[in-house]
Amino acid sequence: ASRAGKPPTSGDIQSVGGLPTEIPRGQPPRWMGIPSVGGLAGEMGGCPLRWGCGRAAGRWYGGWRWLLYGVDEFGWGRRGDSGGDEGLVGWGWGGQNCGMIQIHFSAADLGRVVFPAEPEPLWEAALAARALSAPAARDSLPPVARRWRQAAAPLVSPSMRPLFKLIAPSGWFPDFLTPTVSTPGVKPAAELLSETPAEVFREELDERFPRNADPYLHGLRSGQPAAREALGTAVVDFHQNVLAQSSDELARRYAGDLAQRAHTLMNGGIETLLKTLHSDVEWSAPVLTVHTQRPNQAVDVHLRGRGLQLYPSPLIAECLVDDAPRRRPVLIYPCADAPATEPQDPDTDPLAALLGRTRAAVLRSLITPASTTQLARRVRISLASTSEHTRILRAAALITTHRSQGTSLHSLTPTAQTLLQQNT
Repeated sequence: ASRAGKPPTSGDIQSVGGLPTEIPRGQPPRWMGIPSVGGLAGEMGGCPLRWGCGRAAGRWYGGWRWLLYGVDEFGWGRRGDSGGDEGLVGWGWGGQNCGMIQIHFSAADLGRVVFPAEPEPLWEAALAARALSAPAARDSLPPVARRWRQAAAPLVSPSMRPLFKLIAPSGWFPDFLTPTVSTPGVKPAAELLSETPAEVFREELDERFPRNADPYLHGLRSGQPAAREALGTAVVDFHQNVLAQSSDELARRYAGDLAQRAHTLMNGGIETLLKTLHSDVEWSAPVLTVHTQRPNQAVDVHLRGRGLQLYPSPLIAECLVDDAPRRRPVLIYPCADAPATEPQDPDTDPLAALLGRTRAAVLRSLITPASTTQLARRVRISLASTSEHTRILRAAALITTHRSQGTSLHSLTPTAQTLLQQNT
């Protein structure tokens, strides 16, 4: 069966009645993702009807799909060359009663779509703990996250149990676990988490966890100081002893996704960014539809001027939406692959001979943009040294620095990109 919002894929034989073809998995016809040269949208029987055509591998593809109340669908596609039609290549119908979340934008909200400049400590802790412990999340992890999980699981210690107790088997975790934190660093974030009011603990825990089912959760509901302190300690220990071991790789993938989104935004604008965010996300102004794996889920999120925070994560396989009261909603999506770079031997690296080993390493690590703090972590040097190297590289027109809200984001200039391509 095909998921709601996705075409019945004849190459995958997912759909009831789907016809096999020689078209490889993931190739056209793709009803909405096709390299499009034309398309129409309308309704039939009150349900969305879409048609599109495009060209790929020297052939034309066309098709339509009928989405039945966001749950089931029927569609077909045809293929031909520029001179004629080769006939039906796929058809089918089906559905899994998959869910969808529709995020409604106003004109003001389109100007308030933001990304955090770097991973946020509490979001990283919650998503990583979810990837390690929740069966619903664990079983569908992408390959990168599975490899991370194999390395991270043995590092988990008993002091981290309070964090894991807040992750439900379905992958749900309470909103109080990811408050808005204005001060950078894991310790200030953990302190703010420990100061959560007892009534907030009770209200959110009662949504998913039975009362008195766990002594620790009972203590948290009651606002006991020992339970609060244990939660803060668990988050700090988890960061220092589990996430720290892979922080460079996780930060690289986060920054790589941001670099791709920044390029899309500069070249195509905000609507192109939303259209290309992820295969489970569709933009049809003014609504962003997120297809989920939760059966029969149907949720509407009205931004009403709050804007939307986009948060890429390498530790999830499906999109998540958090709409907590009195703060900006968050859409967490699987991050795109970061560009690969080959490690260079400092003894044979021509850039090291030209710039010096450390400065060459700084330049190479900016294949994906980074803040000063991220850059210092990647190259394993002090913040003062990082600032000095970026100052010199900026004076040489090899990097540019954009400052926003107290954070400096460094990126390569075209000259530096050419230099790196010629010295890899």
